[in-house]
Amino acid sequence: MPKKRRVVRRVSRAAKTAPLRNRISLAWKNLLLFLVLFIVSLIFYSNSSDSLIVNLFGLLLIILGFLTLAFFIILVILIILRSEKR
Repeated sequence: MPKKRRVVRRVSRAAKTAPLRNRISLAWKNLLLFLVLFIVSLIFYSNSSDSLIVNLFGLLLIILGFLTLAFFIILVILIILRSEKR
């Protein structure tokens, strides 16, 4: 009795990436969001009088500042990639 042949299907897992225009738009929106949160935290930090709240908003300022800087760097890199693509 002959053996049955089994068809082995290979699944290609090609990473689907979003178009460059969508990634730039997403980076721009996130940059603006974290920039607004950074500015709001800065206002609360400068107007607070309690030391606990000042420390809390100071820590929040550092975190949001790094996130804003990270999204700015990502946006610059994506803009450079778009200009090199053309």
